[in-house]
Amino acid sequence: MARLAVAGVALAVVALSGLAVWSAVLSQRQADGLSCVGVQITGQLQAVQAPYVIRTEVEVLQEEFTDASLIRLRDAQRRLPDGLRRMAVGEAPEPVSVAAQAQPLAEKLDSAIERFLTDPRDDILCRCDDGDDAAEALIENLEKLLNDSGSDPARLLGDKLHTVEETAHRVAVVAPGPVGCGSSDSVRRVEARW
Repeated sequence: MARLAVAGVALAVVALSGLAVWSAVLSQRQADGLSCVGVQITGQLQAVQAPYVIRTEVEVLQEEFTDASLIRLRDAQRRLPDGLRRMAVGEAPEPVSVAAQAQPLAEKLDSAIERFLTDPRDDILCRCDDGDDAAEALIENLEKLLNDSGSDPARLLGDKLHTVEETAHRVAVVAPGPVGCGSSDSVRRVEARW
Protein backbone atom coordinates (compact mmCIF):
# COMPACT_ATOMS: atom_id res chain seq x y z
CA MET A 1 0.00 0.00 0.00
CA ALA A 2 2.84 2.42 0.83
CA ARG A 3 4.45 1.66 -2.52
CA LEU A 4 1.22 2.44 -4.28
CA ALA A 5 0.96 5.77 -2.44
CA VAL A 6 4.57 6.66 -3.29
CA ALA A 7 3.98 5.70 -6.93
CA GLY A 8 0.84 7.85 -6.98
CA VAL A 9 2.69 10.85 -5.56
CA ALA A 10 5.57 10.32 -8.00
CA LEU A 11 3.11 10.14 -10.90
CA ALA A 12 1.43 13.35 -9.71
CA VAL A 13 4.80 15.13 -9.49
CA VAL A 14 5.73 13.98 -13.01
CA ALA A 15 2.33 15.09 -14.33
CA LEU A 16 2.62 18.49 -12.67
CA SER A 17 6.15 18.89 -13.98
CA GLY A 18 4.92 18.11 -17.49
CA LEU A 19 2.11 20.61 -17.05
CA ALA A 20 4.60 23.24 -15.88
CA VAL A 21 6.83 22.62 -18.91
CA TRP A 22 3.81 22.77 -21.23
CA SER A 23 2.63 26.07 -19.76
CA ALA A 24 6.15 27.53 -19.94
CA VAL A 25 6.55 26.54 -23.60
CA LEU A 26 3.10 27.84 -24.47
CA SER A 27 3.71 31.11 -22.66
CA GLN A 28 7.07 31.54 -24.38
CA ARG A 29 5.52 31.00 -27.80
CA GLN A 30 2.85 33.58 -27.07
CA ALA A 31 5.44 36.06 -25.80
CA ASP A 32 7.51 35.54 -28.96
CA GLY A 33 4.43 36.08 -31.11
CA LEU A 34 3.53 39.25 -29.22
CA SER A 35 7.08 40.53 -29.64
CA CYS A 36 6.98 39.75 -33.37
CA VAL A 37 3.73 41.68 -33.81
CA GLY A 38 5.29 44.56 -31.87
CA VAL A 39 8.18 44.64 -34.33
CA GLN A 40 5.72 44.65 -37.25
CA ILE A 41 3.71 47.48 -35.71
CA THR A 42 6.84 49.52 -35.03
CA GLY A 43 7.92 49.01 -38.62
CA GLN A 44 4.53 49.99 -39.96
CA LEU A 45 4.40 53.18 -37.91
CA GLN A 46 7.95 54.00 -38.99
CA ALA A 47 7.08 53.40 -42.64
CA VAL A 48 3.91 55.50 -42.40
CA GLN A 49 5.80 58.44 -40.89
CA ALA A 50 8.77 58.43 -43.29
CA PRO A 51 7.01 59.66 -46.49
CA TYR A 52 5.47 62.58 -44.60
CA VAL A 53 8.88 63.61 -43.24
CA ILE A 54 10.47 63.16 -46.67
CA ARG A 55 7.84 65.39 -48.30
CA THR A 56 8.20 68.06 -45.60
CA GLU A 57 11.99 68.15 -45.70
CA VAL A 58 12.14 68.18 -49.51
CA GLU A 59 9.85 71.21 -49.49
CA VAL A 60 12.08 72.92 -46.93
CA LEU A 61 15.21 72.06 -48.92
CA GLN A 62 13.68 73.54 -52.07
CA GLU A 63 13.36 76.87 -50.26
CA GLU A 64 16.63 76.80 -48.30
CA PHE A 65 19.23 74.06 -48.28
CA THR A 66 20.18 73.52 -44.62
CA ASP A 67 22.18 70.79 -42.93
CA ALA A 68 19.41 70.19 -40.37
CA SER A 69 16.82 69.53 -43.08
CA LEU A 70 19.24 67.32 -44.98
CA ILE A 71 19.87 65.27 -41.82
CA ARG A 72 16.13 64.86 -41.23
CA LEU A 73 15.60 63.88 -44.88
CA ARG A 74 18.41 61.31 -44.76
CA ASP A 75 17.05 59.92 -41.49
CA ALA A 76 13.57 59.48 -42.98
CA GLN A 77 15.14 58.03 -46.11
CA ARG A 78 16.83 55.34 -43.94
CA ARG A 79 13.74 54.72 -41.78
CA LEU A 80 11.45 53.90 -44.70
CA PRO A 81 13.22 50.72 -45.89
CA ASP A 82 13.92 49.73 -42.27
CA GLY A 83 10.23 50.09 -41.43
CA LEU A 84 9.24 48.07 -44.49
CA ARG A 85 11.75 45.36 -43.55
CA ARG A 86 10.26 45.15 -40.05
CA MET A 87 6.75 44.96 -41.50
CA ALA A 88 7.78 42.11 -43.79
CA VAL A 89 8.91 39.76 -41.01
CA GLY A 90 6.12 38.58 -38.79
CA GLU A 91 3.03 36.51 -38.31
CA ALA A 92 0.44 39.02 -39.48
CA PRO A 93 -0.05 38.64 -43.25
CA GLU A 94 -1.45 42.14 -43.98
CA PRO A 95 1.71 44.10 -43.10
CA VAL A 96 3.83 41.53 -44.96
CA SER A 97 1.76 42.06 -48.11
CA VAL A 98 1.79 45.86 -47.77
CA ALA A 99 5.57 45.87 -47.27
CA ALA A 100 6.06 43.76 -50.39
CA GLN A 101 3.93 46.18 -52.44
CA ALA A 102 5.61 49.28 -50.96
CA GLN A 103 9.22 48.12 -51.39
CA PRO A 104 9.51 48.92 -55.13
CA LEU A 105 7.97 52.35 -54.57
CA ALA A 106 10.42 53.03 -51.74
CA GLU A 107 13.36 52.09 -53.96
CA LYS A 108 12.15 54.42 -56.73
CA LEU A 109 11.63 57.19 -54.16
CA ASP A 110 15.17 56.70 -52.88
CA SER A 111 16.50 57.20 -56.43
CA ALA A 112 14.33 60.28 -56.91
CA ILE A 113 15.62 61.77 -53.64
CA GLU A 114 19.20 61.23 -54.76
CA ARG A 115 18.47 62.97 -58.06
CA PHE A 116 16.80 65.81 -56.15
CA LEU A 117 19.79 66.24 -53.84
CA THR A 118 22.14 66.72 -56.80
CA ASP A 119 20.07 69.76 -57.77
CA PRO A 120 17.53 70.71 -55.07
CA ARG A 121 16.15 73.67 -57.04
CA ASP A 122 15.31 71.49 -60.06
CA ASP A 123 11.76 70.34 -60.64
CA ILE A 124 12.47 66.64 -60.06
CA LEU A 125 9.37 66.49 -57.87
CA CYS A 126 7.19 67.64 -60.75
CA ARG A 127 8.44 65.75 -63.79
CA CYS A 128 9.24 62.18 -64.69
CA ASP A 129 12.80 61.11 -65.49
CA ASP A 130 13.88 57.95 -67.28
CA GLY A 131 10.48 56.32 -66.92
CA ASP A 132 10.46 56.73 -63.12
CA ASP A 133 7.45 58.24 -61.43
CA ALA A 134 7.93 61.73 -60.07
CA ALA A 135 8.94 61.79 -56.40
CA GLU A 136 5.74 63.50 -55.36
CA ALA A 137 3.64 60.82 -57.04
CA LEU A 138 5.77 58.14 -55.37
CA ILE A 139 5.24 59.73 -51.96
CA GLU A 140 1.49 59.94 -52.55
CA ASN A 141 1.33 56.30 -53.67
CA LEU A 142 3.35 55.18 -50.64
CA GLU A 143 1.19 57.17 -48.26
CA LYS A 144 -1.98 55.79 -49.81
CA LEU A 145 -0.70 52.23 -49.72
CA LEU A 146 0.56 52.45 -46.13
CA ASN A 147 -2.45 54.34 -44.76
CA ASP A 148 -5.30 52.76 -46.69
CA SER A 149 -4.09 49.17 -46.81
CA GLY A 150 -6.47 47.85 -44.18
CA SER A 151 -3.47 46.82 -42.11
CA ASP A 152 -4.39 48.35 -38.76
CA PRO A 153 -1.57 48.20 -36.18
CA ALA A 154 -3.98 48.57 -33.26
CA ARG A 155 -6.09 45.66 -34.50
CA LEU A 156 -3.01 43.49 -34.98
CA LEU A 157 -1.89 44.16 -31.43
CA GLY A 158 -5.41 43.64 -30.08
CA ASP A 159 -5.73 40.29 -31.86
CA LYS A 160 -2.38 39.11 -30.52
CA LEU A 161 -3.20 40.26 -26.99
CA HIS A 162 -6.51 38.40 -27.23
CA THR A 163 -4.63 35.23 -28.19
CA VAL A 164 -2.26 35.67 -25.24
CA GLU A 165 -5.26 36.20 -22.96
CA GLU A 166 -6.89 32.99 -24.18
CA THR A 167 -3.65 31.09 -23.60
CA ALA A 168 -3.29 32.46 -20.09
CA HIS A 169 -6.88 31.47 -19.37
CA ARG A 170 -6.30 27.92 -20.68
CA VAL A 171 -3.16 27.53 -18.57
CA ALA A 172 -4.98 28.91 -15.53
CA VAL A 173 -7.90 26.51 -15.98
CA VAL A 174 -5.76 23.42 -16.63
CA ALA A 175 -3.17 23.95 -13.90
CA PRO A 176 -4.33 22.71 -10.49
CA GLY A 177 -4.81 25.06 -7.51
CA PRO A 178 -1.61 25.57 -5.52
CA VAL A 179 0.77 24.53 -8.29
CA GLY A 180 -0.79 26.56 -11.09
CA CYS A 181 -3.56 29.05 -10.90
CA GLY A 182 -6.52 26.78 -11.43
CA SER A 183 -8.68 28.05 -8.61
CA SER A 184 -11.54 30.25 -9.70
CA ASP A 185 -10.02 33.21 -7.81
CA SER A 186 -6.76 32.78 -9.69
CA VAL A 187 -8.54 32.56 -13.03
CA ARG A 188 -10.44 35.77 -12.28
CA ARG A 189 -7.14 37.49 -11.35
CA VAL A 190 -5.54 36.35 -14.62
CA GLU A 191 -8.58 37.55 -16.61
CA ALA A 192 -8.54 40.90 -14.79
CA ARG A 193 -4.90 41.45 -15.71
CA TRP A 194 -5.69 41.13 -19.41
